[in-house]
Amino acid sequence: MSEEYIPGVGCTCSAWNESECGCDGVDWTPKEVYELREKCSNLDDQLSSAMMVIRGLEGEIENLKASGIHTCHDKCKRPMCVMVRERDKARQQRDRITTIARELIAMIRINVMVGRFAECTVEQIDEHLKPWIDKIAAVKGGSDE
Repeated sequence: MSEEYIPGVGCTCSAWNESECGCDGVDWTPKEVYELREKCSNLDDQLSSAMMVIRGLEGEIENLKASGIHTCHDKCKRPMCVMVRERDKARQQRDRITTIARELIAMIRINVMVGRFAECTVEQIDEHLKPWIDKIAAVKGGSDE
């Protein structure tokens, strides 16, 4: 997003906003909307990358799990048992983050459809996103919500 973007560039009727403008092909979209779209795209790319890594690691963990069956307790120090516990914890964490991400995407879609983000600043949008960011941070920090 160029720093020089100004909504309404190309307007020849000297309007102050889209509702006053009669020009064709003039983009009145606020700069913040483009920034939010770019932010969402980056988050989606990061989530996709993380999911690919997790899927790759799941196959390795399954191979390790199949190499020896052992029943033990929660404090077992055998490397395989520790890895299985860590894998299970990672799966739970992934599932919670996936749920939060789905809620976040739904919230963004709903707010975009009703036009709630059209007049928001980046700070206001960040405030909308804060509950989900806090939830993800809590999941990564190991607490359950």
